[in-house]
Amino acid sequence: MTYLPEISDETQSETVNVLLVDDLPDNLLALEVLLEKPSLNLVSVTSGLEALEALKKEKFALVLLDVDMPGMDGLETARQIRMGEANSHVPIIFATAMGVKRDFVLESYSAGAVDLLVKPLEPSILKSKVDVFVSLYRHEMKLEQAIRAQLEMKDRFLSQVSHELRTPLNALCQFLHIVESGMAGDLTDDQRQYLAIASRNAGNLKELVSDLVDVMRAQNNKLKISPQCISFRDLLEEIRPELDEDARTKSNQFSIHIEEDLPFLWADPGRIRQVIVNLCSNAMKFGPQGMLVSLMARRSSDSPGMVQIEIHDEGCGIEEDKLKTIFDPLYQLETPSVEDCRRGLGLGLFICQELVSQHGGRIWAHSELGKGSQFCFTLPCFSLEAVQASLGGEEGGLSSLSLLTFRVEGEMNGDEGKIQSGLRRLVERCTGPHRGILLPANLLKSRQRALSCLLFQASGPEVDGVCDRIRDEWKASSELKGYRFDLEALHGDQVSVELAG
Repeated sequence: MTYLPEISDETQSETVNVLLVDDLPDNLLALEVLLEKPSLNLVSVTSGLEALEALKKEKFALVLLDVDMPGMDGLETARQIRMGEANSHVPIIFATAMGVKRDFVLESYSAGAVDLLVKPLEPSILKSKVDVFVSLYRHEMKLEQAIRAQLEMKDRFLSQVSHELRTPLNALCQFLHIVESGMAGDLTDDQRQYLAIASRNAGNLKELVSDLVDVMRAQNNKLKISPQCISFRDLLEEIRPELDEDARTKSNQFSIHIEEDLPFLWADPGRIRQVIVNLCSNAMKFGPQGMLVSLMARRSSDSPGMVQIEIHDEGCGIEEDKLKTIFDPLYQLETPSVEDCRRGLGLGLFICQELVSQHGGRIWAHSELGKGSQFCFTLPCFSLEAVQASLGGEEGGLSSLSLLTFRVEGEMNGDEGKIQSGLRRLVERCTGPHRGILLPANLLKSRQRALSCLLFQASGPEVDGVCDRIRDEWKASSELKGYRFDLEALHGDQVSVELAG
């Protein structure tokens, strides 16, 4: 038995809107007198255009629509209502003095009417029909309220459960790692094997909990990304050991092919890592041992300003009619190559789709039974336009951007990562978080080995002050102590020229 959360009876006492449409004011007045009651808010208009405007602003339980009106008549008004986005499913009752000939009745229902009344209107029949549709509307509102309440209760439950699971899971994984690494004492071969199985299953459980959290965020429009300028090649270098290990466990081959001079991406590295690992893991999972899985990245030939990433496998393939549903939440492929214990919840592809969409890209799949599958997705290249789009059209646009370039003097001796991390923290202290992004060292062709930071909404005088604070902070920083640098600031159009070069 399913128990619904308790729903209030407020919907029964709330005022309901009813739209009255007639070109004659006297007719509208008569309708208002007949239908007047405290529970109804009667909105009267004298044309089809006014009716369409009213429907854009308010939600209505019913439209009582005169057919014979000058200009846009009732039939055309009904068609426009059904074609619109707002209130497109609102019940429409036609009122007409044209009789009820068969062709007219058919045309009326075809235009979107749910009922037809002939003038002069019989008061008891009119009131009865209005009461029925208002009652249906109230029941619909009550059902929607119940559904919202149940979804909120589900979200609260899943949020609480995931939170309660994460803390002990993190501790479990940490202690398993300590024991598995030998820090707690020597292990026999059998013990190492048992611990590896426990660690793998604990990791799988952590991923399931994270997937549940991401799905809840996606369904509540709270799944956010933090894009930055990244090198896809560098990102794959970080992920490569994990992907190679996954391939080795199934005796698969894994290859990567990246187009030369692939543009930098404007993307969230953590989220893109999540997408790639999920798609590659699926490719390894749904296929025989020893197959080849390949990842390719190139400029998109169909979408300028985008990079296309493709994951190919030689697995069992997917039926064509199922390619439209594989990105639905909880969808799982039925394949004998995957044990039930490894199927997961069927949330991975749905989350991938949500994350790619958040970046402004798209994801799709091609497949042929017995020959394998190809999953593709696109991501935006780094550009000032991409930065401006992510800023949500904030005041100032590209003219409010400034570029700070740091040229470190002397040899870094492999400390580029340390310097970048220190510089990122330094810039945040001097400008405030989320006011700028640190760019890859090899992005600026004319300034090789230079480190750069793009500042948002920063005028010339403000940037000069930021530069002075950076110089002072640099001298006092223990991380950057001993490194000398030159600092150059560019503004507005100069930024566009430099990044375009």
